[in-house]
Amino acid sequence: VDEYFGFPGVRNAGLVPVMLDALLGNATLRASEGLYEPAVKTLVYIKDHPASTQATRNRAEKLYAELGSKLQAEELDDSSTSFHEDGFDQIVQEVLGR
Repeated sequence: VDEYFGFPGVRNAGLVPVMLDALLGNATLRASEGLYEPAVKTLVYIKDHPASTQATRNRAEKLYAELGSKLQAEELDDSSTSFHEDGFDQIVQEVLGR
């Protein structure tokens, strides 16, 4: 992740909450474009991540609930994953298209 943001130590610098908020913005954009499944996958990650601020978590949970009404239950299950530390790099790579 560090190389994506231009300097080493992003995680150690306490910027993970900021990056999670940025990922929330990306998920919001994806949802507005009708790309619900990648948005939901990112939202689940954000709302379950221990470094998410309460405000970010609340916004992620709200959008997740809104998208849940647009997706079938099985689509939601397929898109949803729980938080995994190694998933952060994967989500960032997907967002950045790498």
